[in-house]
Amino acid sequence: MTSDSSLQHLLEAGVRQHQAGNLADAEQLYHQALEQDPSQPDALNLLGVIAEQRGDLEQALALFDRAITAAPKLAIIPFNKGNALRDAGRAQEAQAAYEAALACDPGFHDALLNLGVLLQEEGQTKLALEHFNTLIRLNPNHHQAHYNIGKCFQARGNIDNAFSAFETALTLNPNDHDAHFAIANVCSDMARYNDAIDHIKTAIKLKPNWSEAYSNLGNYLTDIDKHEEAIRFFDKALEVEPGNRNASVNRGLTLLTQGRLEEGWQDYSERAKSDAPFYKTHKGDLPRWRGEDITNKRILVWNEQALGEEILFAGLLRDLAKTVRVCTLVCSPKLKTVFTRSFADVANLRVTDQLNKDVIEAEFDVQCSLVDLGQAFRFTMTAFPDPQPYLAWNEAARRNLRIHLEERYGANQKFIGISWASANPLIGDRKTISLNQWEPLLSAQNVTFVNVQYGDSAQDIAKLPEEYQAKIATVEMADLNGDLDETLSLLAALDQIVTCSNTTAHLAGAAGLATRVLVPSGRARIWYWFSAGSQSPWYAATTLARQDTYGRWDAAWNSIYKSVL
Repeated sequence: MTSDSSLQHLLEAGVRQHQAGNLADAEQLYHQALEQDPSQPDALNLLGVIAEQRGDLEQALALFDRAITAAPKLAIIPFNKGNALRDAGRAQEAQAAYEAALACDPGFHDALLNLGVLLQEEGQTKLALEHFNTLIRLNPNHHQAHYNIGKCFQARGNIDNAFSAFETALTLNPNDHDAHFAIANVCSDMARYNDAIDHIKTAIKLKPNWSEAYSNLGNYLTDIDKHEEAIRFFDKALEVEPGNRNASVNRGLTLLTQGRLEEGWQDYSERAKSDAPFYKTHKGDLPRWRGEDITNKRILVWNEQALGEEILFAGLLRDLAKTVRVCTLVCSPKLKTVFTRSFADVANLRVTDQLNKDVIEAEFDVQCSLVDLGQAFRFTMTAFPDPQPYLAWNEAARRNLRIHLEERYGANQKFIGISWASANPLIGDRKTISLNQWEPLLSAQNVTFVNVQYGDSAQDIAKLPEEYQAKIATVEMADLNGDLDETLSLLAALDQIVTCSNTTAHLAGAAGLATRVLVPSGRARIWYWFSAGSQSPWYAATTLARQDTYGRWDAAWNSIYKSVL
């Protein structure tokens, strides 16, 4: 046997052992090949792969570099180096290695794919798309390229193109569980909930015991208000993966929505450890209050979620103040004026919008999120007392605004505030009710509708026919995007408020103002509106008008017409 054939025999035998998972035997054969040729690039490369498989990254990189020196134009070597660097979280170096592989072989499919995936994971979706599109030009039936194009479009918020790409991937490979999982998410974003359910069930059939998929199935069932069935799948997700905190939080939200508060709070307490958005933890190292006796303690309370939740749970501060020596609330700057006035009579409650973190441990004994006050004081539906207003407005400002409205539009007019949009980045589009859907209400006689919508409301109003634009008054005296004290004064100057589920609903409700809230269905209906009933247990004068199903508000509008007009 010649030297070359012997070397090739050793390499082929090593690869067979490597593919069989016999790393030690493969390693021995590769080393025997190096004894014949210390610069043999294939042996160096494959030894680098074994070192990476064993977790010895530095040894792997050293071997890959020796192989590259021996064969600088062999694309597979920098490709394998890129894989090792990517797995180690060294993204920039991995990118350079993949680019080196493509410099050797511009048509290297796996390098194009892996580089695109790496760029996608690093948020460089535009550049990633270029590589995936190059791969599709080389191989139009490359289903992974189409799948990853869908992932890029999904990350960019282009759900229509994402859907098309995932659909193409599934046409090419109907058994791709990842593509079914991904298109289910997109279908949910498109409010195609039944399609989402079908795809995620297929994903589970293809990949049983997939905890995340079971959790998503529960979410999609919640979208169509099948709460009991959803809970069963959250249970399944947790059976498969007991530490799946996302599933715990999702189950908790569903239980809370049903009014099963004691169970729901327990699951929902996992939110800070989950991937769920908005949940912020205070940076101090103070121990968390878990419901123990704090009669002689000083507690720091902070907000973890949005303005609406901050307002809602502030209604429990008086309960807390009765159980503690000193309570300090760190609130959003927009709410400081309102909260300071509203809780001025609570001697042991201090309101601030900023806190020197260096003195937290010296000034306080324990800390608590505002939301966690719900678990402490509203642990069952029977724990709700008759709701009372707890936010106070500036009476002088309210009076001036009312005089302004009557002088400009007539003292015999009924003034109804309207707010139609939510800025929630995840579900705001499902809570928003476009102004063209308000036209029947806007046609009412002897009513002036007052714009109480924060954000850039002028653009929305400008899209209405002129006859309806003229029915909506915008009061320049009140800045709806600044301190919420101004918004509250305007709300208090009105006869009624009709609003979607947003900050305005909470501000008006907490002040005890006559308010009609258009509550969406599914997951867009945040849990504290609960799944049934027309009265809110949180707010005394708030009536809930519930959406029939997604996109249909007929019953809700009918109840609004009767109560408002």
